[in-house]
Amino acid sequence: MTAGREGAARRPAPYAYVVAACLLVSLFIGMLTPIMPAMAVALVVIGALAAAAFSQPLIAVALLLAIGGMPLEQLTGGEKSLLQGFGGASASGIVLVAMVGLLSIMLLNSKAFSRISFLDGAFGLLLIAGAASILWAPAPLEGFRVLSKMAYPFLIYLAVRSLMSGERQRDLVVRLVLLGGVIVSVWAFYGFVTVGLPAFIHGGVYNLTVSTTHPTPFGFYNVCLFALCYARWRQHGSRGFAAFAVLFGIEAVMSQSRMAMFGVVLVAVLVELALSRRPTRWLQAALVAALLVVVGGVTILSVPRLQEGVFYTPQSLRSTPAEILASLNDQGRGNVATAMVRDLVNDRALVFGEGLGSSTVELQQGTLGDLGGVGVAHNEYVRLLYETGVLGLTLAVVAFAALVLSAWKISQRIPDDHRWLGAAAFGLSVCYVVFCVTDNVLDYYNTFSQFVFFALGASLAMEASHARGASEAEGRTRGFDGAALSARGAES
Repeated sequence: MTAGREGAARRPAPYAYVVAACLLVSLFIGMLTPIMPAMAVALVVIGALAAAAFSQPLIAVALLLAIGGMPLEQLTGGEKSLLQGFGGASASGIVLVAMVGLLSIMLLNSKAFSRISFLDGAFGLLLIAGAASILWAPAPLEGFRVLSKMAYPFLIYLAVRSLMSGERQRDLVVRLVLLGGVIVSVWAFYGFVTVGLPAFIHGGVYNLTVSTTHPTPFGFYNVCLFALCYARWRQHGSRGFAAFAVLFGIEAVMSQSRMAMFGVVLVAVLVELALSRRPTRWLQAALVAALLVVVGGVTILSVPRLQEGVFYTPQSLRSTPAEILASLNDQGRGNVATAMVRDLVNDRALVFGEGLGSSTVELQQGTLGDLGGVGVAHNEYVRLLYETGVLGLTLAVVAFAALVLSAWKISQRIPDDHRWLGAAAFGLSVCYVVFCVTDNVLDYYNTFSQFVFFALGASLAMEASHARGASEAEGRTRGFDGAALSARGAES
């Protein structure tokens, strides 16, 4: 690392303190919402992040990741309580739109687009197709929201890949992410002690989460933190990261989101697969999977109060496989998908779709029929088919495949000291593709998607940093050899 880069890696700390102070001010304003307008919370956060973005862009990205699990809506009167005249907006939504603009401006002034990978092109085409579909969408504002949610994680990936220049910066970002996770954990377990524990004592069920955040995205958030910590522990054996992995894994399970529970197992297996270079790594990964499935299955089937989000009716270790499968609750996802595809075919919009954001409008208005009040599609592939047609869905499948393939390749070729980051990126990228089958991954841009793309961007940045370091070391060696030869020639 050059002296300039070394200095840049050491300087961000003061900016972090300044922005942290701004965030504390916003929290104070949030507690005074009867006196101060709630919009001030979002504006103060945006102002703080904007100041960081133009002075130390990577710090702005790190702080965005750090507050990913914190529900700003709690400080602003609830979900979509702001800008009611425009259909309603939340503090997180306002921050999202502002940061998409800031990151776009910042990246245009950087070298992020000096090299375009296949993944970049695939996601770029997907975003272009989505943006074009807004032209015929029934609610363009909703379409713009969805487009922002799709673009934001990709911009995080580009920013991290182009701005992160060494291990110091990587560790700074990871520390801020974990600090945010610890704060959210304290918040979550405070809620568990005050609300959840009494519920368990009196025979009720409690899904671990924080404030206004739904348990599913909360579970996904913890899967991401689990992936980073588990991979770091498995490669470097750090007890601190092992403790964090246990904490975040437990939180993911206690959210009672089935996909979050599955995500913990999936990440552990894929990390083992990506880290090991042994011929028996497939067997090793299979053993880890079997162990986690058995322990997790026995735990859930032994505690009926942990089964609300998994089964229609409580099961037990005596239940047959057929009974367990029959009791799985799909929460109406199949009916929603069927209704959306039927409507798409009837409207003859199969090729280009109904327009980005249209599925949310149709479901909330109930025009697709009585679907039990479901307001959002629970399958991102079906949603993209409905909103962007076969064209958009094809581009999405190609982009998602490129995401997984890129993560796998970097996990195998990245230098050994950084392989844990590549392994985490691979595990999370597969989770991203799998979670899209049953959940609203595009909507979980803050609590899930941005961490998937961060891990991949950071992995590519570390590979580039290592290559630069090796090139500089080789240049210094050649320069030393040349000087030595010149000296010998002079002596001759």
